[in-house]
Amino acid sequence: MNTHYFFPSPLTQIRFAPQKEKGIQSVCNGYSAARILLRNLNLKKNSKVAIPRFVCDRLKNSVLHEGLSPLWLDLKGDNTVWSDYNEKLLSSNMPSAVILIHLYGLLHPDSQSIMQFCKTKNIPVLHDLAQGDFSQEQELSYSAGSFISFGPGKSNTAAGGAIVRGLSEAFYKAQVMPAHPHSLQNYKARCFLKSRIFQYPYSPFEKAAARILARFSEKSNITCMTPFQVDAACEVQRQSQIIREGRELRYAIFMEGIKKGNRFGLPLEISNGNFFKLVLREPGDPESLKKYLNHHAIPFYQLFADLQVEKEHHTDYPNFMSNASRFFEFSCEASLPTDEIGRVANLLCRYQP
Repeated sequence: MNTHYFFPSPLTQIRFAPQKEKGIQSVCNGYSAARILLRNLNLKKNSKVAIPRFVCDRLKNSVLHEGLSPLWLDLKGDNTVWSDYNEKLLSSNMPSAVILIHLYGLLHPDSQSIMQFCKTKNIPVLHDLAQGDFSQEQELSYSAGSFISFGPGKSNTAAGGAIVRGLSEAFYKAQVMPAHPHSLQNYKARCFLKSRIFQYPYSPFEKAAARILARFSEKSNITCMTPFQVDAACEVQRQSQIIREGRELRYAIFMEGIKKGNRFGLPLEISNGNFFKLVLREPGDPESLKKYLNHHAIPFYQLFADLQVEKEHHTDYPNFMSNASRFFEFSCEASLPTDEIGRVANLLCRYQP
């Protein structure tokens, strides 16, 4: 089932109107966006950068591959996906920079206090808005740079790539290489769109090309998005406002079913977010819920399952260990039929381990 893709289905062609926006600073992926923003801070080698444990490995690798030392942050408590940017922890370890992660299209609930603390201590803050959009920037009163990306699992999924803010034009031009419209990067972007929209199966050659490109991107110079990727990213941001109402409706259907069952915890409340996912916490046995979801063909995603960087040290973070594996994500995409959302909500309501 194509349940996670952003665009309403079906699309009959992969073609977007050429964009006329000026001054877009783009890079080939979110990993590169984080790297170039960190590089712009001109930190000394092995400088500490505060970053959550509960975040994708690509962001973690951006810190490590820039020769910096992560100051890992645990989750805040038992029933929350938010990381604990504890002022006492930051004060005692005094990082050279903080990456503030805004998950699931929402700003971190402690954003104001974190920014105020860092401003007082003269610690630069980078904002990862990868699952949100730049409309939230007006609430970010203290920032050394921010970025959003358009890869899989994002509320603004498009053809890959990322847009950064906070770089001087001179620095950006010195660090980022142009991308050729007929490059392997562009080829991968088009294959990605075909697979997500049309369920186009990757050939063995395309799978190999994607793996090679992934390895190459971590060793090569940072490139910008191709014109095709920029067009797709601009189009998907334009559509995000159009489909918001459809996402809210599906989120409400989910919530009605979940509350009837009174089984799951809600690790975050969406107030002014973009409603593209429902996140639940299973207080009992996550493995039992996985089997139930698979048995009933209910698509879900768990970030915890993909986290491998320094996995051997997970046990050093008690809240992460006791809760990260309990978080389940369900798509609220506007392209999903409401009766399918109702089916999933009803099955979740009836779930008993």
